[in-house]
Amino acid sequence: MEDTSLLVEVINLCGKIIIENGGEIYRAEDTITRICISCGCREVETFALPTGFFVSFKTKDIPSCATVKRIKTRGTNLEKLNQANQIARSITAGEMTLQEARISLIQLSNYKGRSPYLVMTAAGLSTGFFTFLFGGNILDFLVAFVSGFLIQLIVSLLTKNDLFHIIVALLGGVISSLLAVGTSLLLPISPPIVIVSAMMPLFPGLSMTNAVRDTMRGDLSSGLAKGTEALLIAILLSVGTGITFSIFQGNNNIAIAFSSNLGQLIWSSFGGTFFFAFLQEAPRRSILPSAILGSLSCIVYYVSLLWLDSTLVSLFLGAFVIAFTSEIFSRWLKMPTTTFISTAIIPLVPGIALFLTMLSMVEQNYLEFLSRGIMAALQIGAMAMGLAVDSFVMNLFYSVKYKLTFRKENLNG
Repeated sequence: MEDTSLLVEVINLCGKIIIENGGEIYRAEDTITRICISCGCREVETFALPTGFFVSFKTKDIPSCATVKRIKTRGTNLEKLNQANQIARSITAGEMTLQEARISLIQLSNYKGRSPYLVMTAAGLSTGFFTFLFGGNILDFLVAFVSGFLIQLIVSLLTKNDLFHIIVALLGGVISSLLAVGTSLLLPISPPIVIVSAMMPLFPGLSMTNAVRDTMRGDLSSGLAKGTEALLIAILLSVGTGITFSIFQGNNNIAIAFSSNLGQLIWSSFGGTFFFAFLQEAPRRSILPSAILGSLSCIVYYVSLLWLDSTLVSLFLGAFVIAFTSEIFSRWLKMPTTTFISTAIIPLVPGIALFLTMLSMVEQNYLEFLSRGIMAALQIGAMAMGLAVDSFVMNLFYSVKYKLTFRKENLNG
């Protein structure tokens, strides 16, 4: 009975850390299931959602045991996600007892993250580098740096409750647009570039992509929940920006695209991804590989768009390359693929398309809202398809490899 209570506490802690800090729903379910099986449990059933999870299993002594855990806060801390994954691996490999795992998971839950000043500086530098990604100049960089720094300062001051993401999205739109429009009256900057760059860390493009991925995997409840939350964040970002534009500028037309200079795309995407990884509390060993993958994704996107003249195909190929190379780094560094994908994919996420779509709705330009919304949905689908195809190919490869190894062992035996 004592061992069962300890097991329940461990799976509750591990699943909670994974979901709260940006882990995929299927990862939480798979991790909990593997821990239970390694401890001798039978008929393990796990059902997870972004807001909680349910687990039931049987043991030799207990015919039926179940636990429910509510998730009240969600964010992104890739260091916690990686550490929880490592602890789960140690349990299943027999290298750590449940009592040791419990102590480690409690310590991990209490981990506060990196210095707030370091995170705020990383947010400013990340948004600053994104201005060069969109063809901006040094003045755009400086204004975006201040904007990103202030937004992250507000994030650090707010209490993470149920309304946290909603308040941050609304204030982020207001701050970035107010600062950009106000500065443009004094300096020759491009307000659209500054605004979109400052909000890149807030864009729900990756959340939308993960929502489509979950739906494609059959996790319909998770896909719907994540998609709804991402849509709400995009709307609030647009409302915050639209209010400022309507008051101070009166011209809401925003035209923005990637820089046409490949060299500038490479180093700006590298810098933006590198500091975005700090913002996501990524493990130190994963930061440089993630930045390299961020640059690689832009190279693939740029070359594909040049040769094939198709944004959707280029996004598909860029996402596929990121996912494939993330698998390699994941096995090399013994980290979850999410650690690399979550940060490396940031230069490609169609946050701009989502932002412009929602802004058209706020402006009551419904025809433009419809056309942009369809294009944004197609771009999200293309990226999700790239990630899903890689997952299918890798699963097929390892399945075939396992069967061949098993057959070879039987022949030798």
